[in-house]
Amino acid sequence: MKEKSIIWFDDQCLLCNRSVQFILQRDSNGFFMFGCLRQLPFSNQQNSESILLQEGEIFYNRSTAVLRIIRKLEGPVKYLYFLVLIPRPIRDFFYRIISKNRKRWFGSVDHCYLMEGRFSDRFIQISS
Repeated sequence: MKEKSIIWFDDQCLLCNRSVQFILQRDSNGFFMFGCLRQLPFSNQQNSESILLQEGEIFYNRSTAVLRIIRKLEGPVKYLYFLVLIPRPIRDFFYRIISKNRKRWFGSVDHCYLMEGRFSDRFIQISS
């Protein structure tokens, strides 16, 4: 069995929660697992403003993480991977604008409701 990738996200951000739901609907093979950024021991302010994609021991962040995730999804959305041709500093510039304003624009919640639903087995729970 191939090792699953882990998407580390801000579980209090509604945009992030909706993005996880979008991914779950387009990942019927269960390639991705999910975890809360705040559970990571090395989580810091820089990482809290970014999604992290863990593929084995390698971590990707910001626009690169998003594009690597998109590439693995089912349906036409995977063709957006062509945006990888845009230089990373330009992609990340726009990513940072959205990231810094996401809770104000989209709202926030106390926790991710998806962790308790039918996809609960796809979420990593790290005990403190």
